[in-house]
Amino acid sequence: MTLYKLSWMIFLLLANHSVLAQETYFKHQSLVNTEQTPSIVSSSHVATDSFIGCIDYKITYSGVNALDEEAQSKIAFLIENNTENLGVNKSYCFNEFGDKLEINYNANVADKTWYFADTNEEYTLFKSGIMKFGVNNVAEPEGFEGLAIKKLEVLGPQKEIMGYQTNQVLLVRESGIKTEFWVSDKLLRHPLSYQNNKFGYADEIYDAIKGVHLYQRKVIGDLFIIEEEATAIHAGSPDKELFILPNVDLYHW
Repeated sequence: MTLYKLSWMIFLLLANHSVLAQETYFKHQSLVNTEQTPSIVSSSHVATDSFIGCIDYKITYSGVNALDEEAQSKIAFLIENNTENLGVNKSYCFNEFGDKLEINYNANVADKTWYFADTNEEYTLFKSGIMKFGVNNVAEPEGFEGLAIKKLEVLGPQKEIMGYQTNQVLLVRESGIKTEFWVSDKLLRHPLSYQNNKFGYADEIYDAIKGVHLYQRKVIGDLFIIEEEATAIHAGSPDKELFILPNVDLYHW
């Protein structure tokens, strides 16, 4: 796998973004002007047993032990590139309506990604680049064969993380990318936050995982490793303003 292809695959996995529908943006933006969040207006599906709140993570980039000088060079490039573009800290926030917000800190490119359950659309805001703000309808897989699921297996109880007993779930994609999730059945995701989201086969993956991960380890190209480790759990309804879209131009891709 070439360095360019590997970098592109990482970008697809970590920053899903394509611009398909400007009309829906204006729908959400009109609700912003009335100081209401889209899901609160249109959704009545509240899951009382789902986790509501935010979880903070630290992100670690590393490489497999490689003696080959070329492999070491690739690893060094990927660590520097991802640290700069995607940052080393993030948060995931979930509200009671199945909406999700991902916030990237200390990142030069990625900023925030919103998923709204009522419209099944994902919005991504970038800090830099030609396209600053985009929307993606996630009703269908994106068409990249390498992201298809090859293996998805719940391996059972593994370890305690932040006071929660977690199960390990293994995901292997057709490209060979392996992701291990450690999740607790005490931190379940709202079903609406994934059941209609087919981008990257998220609906199938999270139907097996069920919960919000407390630890995640992704190995890409048998070379590059990305780890997300929870550092703080903030239970309780997130600030409604977090789910209001920014008033910036939407670019078509």
